[in-house]
Amino acid sequence: ESIFQGFFVGSVLTWNKTGQFTTIPVYGAPELSTNTEIVLDGQQRITSLYYAVAAPEVNLTDTKTIRFFVDLKSLLDPRASSADIVVSHYTEIAKKRGYLTKETQFSKKLFPITQFINRDYGIWMNEFKAYLKDVEGISEKEADNYYRQIMNVLDHVWFQYKIPVVQLPTSMTLDSVAEIFEKINSKGTQLGVFDLLNARFTRYDVNLRSLWDDSKANFENITQMNKEIGKDSQKFMLQALCLYKKGYCRRRELLTLDSSYTELGQFQKERFEEDWKKISEHISKTIDKLMSQRESGFGAVKFAIIPYTVTIPVIASLLYKIANRDDRPKCMSKIETWYWSVVLSDSYSSSTDSKIEKDFREIQQWFDDDTLIPEMVLEQRRRFDEMNFATTRPNDSTYKLVMCLVSKKGAYDFLTHEPPEYSKLDDHHIFPRSREKEYGGNTSINSILNRTLLDSETNRKFIRNQNPSDYLKEIMEKQGISESTLRNRLATHLIPPGAFDCLLCNDYDGFIESRRSAVCDECRKLIFPTIHEEYDILKLLNRKEDKRLEYKASLRWDVKLNQQNTALEEIIAKELCCFMNSGGGNLLIGVDDDGKAIGLEKDYSTFRDNSSDGFSQHLTNMVNKYLDKNSNAYFEASFHRLDGKEICLCKIKSAPRPVYLTKNNEKRFFVRMNNTCQPLDMEEAHKYISEHWK
Repeated sequence: ESIFQGFFVGSVLTWNKTGQFTTIPVYGAPELSTNTEIVLDGQQRITSLYYAVAAPEVNLTDTKTIRFFVDLKSLLDPRASSADIVVSHYTEIAKKRGYLTKETQFSKKLFPITQFINRDYGIWMNEFKAYLKDVEGISEKEADNYYRQIMNVLDHVWFQYKIPVVQLPTSMTLDSVAEIFEKINSKGTQLGVFDLLNARFTRYDVNLRSLWDDSKANFENITQMNKEIGKDSQKFMLQALCLYKKGYCRRRELLTLDSSYTELGQFQKERFEEDWKKISEHISKTIDKLMSQRESGFGAVKFAIIPYTVTIPVIASLLYKIANRDDRPKCMSKIETWYWSVVLSDSYSSSTDSKIEKDFREIQQWFDDDTLIPEMVLEQRRRFDEMNFATTRPNDSTYKLVMCLVSKKGAYDFLTHEPPEYSKLDDHHIFPRSREKEYGGNTSINSILNRTLLDSETNRKFIRNQNPSDYLKEIMEKQGISESTLRNRLATHLIPPGAFDCLLCNDYDGFIESRRSAVCDECRKLIFPTIHEEYDILKLLNRKEDKRLEYKASLRWDVKLNQQNTALEEIIAKELCCFMNSGGGNLLIGVDDDGKAIGLEKDYSTFRDNSSDGFSQHLTNMVNKYLDKNSNAYFEASFHRLDGKEICLCKIKSAPRPVYLTKNNEKRFFVRMNNTCQPLDMEEAHKYISEHWK
């Protein structure tokens, strides 16, 4: 329609560089000649035009071929809709209705676009003019006038209408081509770095798109990432690979990624595909860590509150680098410190490639030398006291940071005291926005310091437009709970005692300052770690078992019988339950009764992937089975290598509610007494619970 009305349909971008890629012809066209050019932009337009004019015997849709016609009556009628000028019919239907015969075409005033193919549409038009005079009885003058109007349009379309073709020089580099393309093609389907590399890698019999589909099929996290951020997820995969192999992630390095897998002129296909699988695995683990609420997790329970998704390829490539290091836990701690420094700095909001490359190099140096702290970390430590955490913009990294810290604390609902359903969660005001003038605060009512993660139902039913003093009083009265209980509940939202006091008297400025202090304290712990995990582990091993410490030789490997014994899993679950009900503590697995590391090798052998990942996943499933899913938030499992033996440290928090062990549909309550785990009967349990959870 646009061409027949003389409208501009865009330009075509080509490049005579076929030697670097495996190419395919325009859909339905014959095989390529040796002097072809690559069409970078305009493939769909060229394909559509070719299909309409040449009518190749290939299906445009899933099942049928199509023929296109110009409705001559609509073409010459200024009142007709542009959508009526070109009409299409399945070839099968066109044949049945006679649209492929000239007689029907003439009577229906349908010009077949296939007449352009040999530029002989003039013959069709002469026969059409004769039809108008001889069959429809139109006068010579009227027929000539009708003929000239149509021929003027057809001649303009075929001989005068121009589609600009931009031909890039052969000498232009691939990264320059990609940059030009991205700048001129801001709409429609973009041909990005992934698409260019997909075409390039086909020469090595590697289909990147198939590998990408496999990654999505094998890792739910990658599917979710693709759904949330689209094509950036493909770019992250390539950047992680490129960082791992070359230490760079900018476009021109991505576009020559294949050179890193070429030795003596031969592309190492198996090595590339193995690295692709490993990077996929580590990207999935990175997303797990970003969304984990555990102590070492990053707390972004939804993609929307990940401060910087561009950190995904950096972390994934670093995880791959340290996968087999004995000091992996120490390296992980450094990655965590760097991550929080980046989020606090707001430095990844623009021009990130060079910063990512610099940080990637410096973090690896830090792995090997504790004194070589990355500049990103040092700079953030220097300027930490300048942070005020008063941002009101939801897209700011600092805004998202506070939401992540709240989720790491547990963010128990103000009303129900249940862990929230994060898919239904959003951030809401603590002091209602509608009363801003009453508070007369020095900080905007929309500040992140006055917002937290709340269920919409709680916000609508209890907070509404009430003052904090009113809705807190209403919650306590309706639920019959003490002020102390509610204080503990709100503490999971980084609302310390001083801030809670301000809520009770509707002191907005006092609340903001108290909560600012609490947020600062949390952030300070993240970028100023006080103790190395290894030192912490050694201190524990030098202690005897007590109320806060327990050793277990294995998770499910019976050391005495030298075989797997799943009954041992219940014992581990029981120990976790005891600590959760008794103020928390530490459980070391892979350590004998004398505090000697014996390792988890036998346990690992019982899992499919024979690693700490399988162990960790099974531990999570085991807690789901014997305790409940929410209990996984009350402990953190980490793995450490001592004297060549890998052990597991479970740091258990005090649970904010009673935790029961369930077996054969029977619930039992356990507590830690001295260095043993003890069951309580119904009366004892009731008394204990009433004293510890009010």
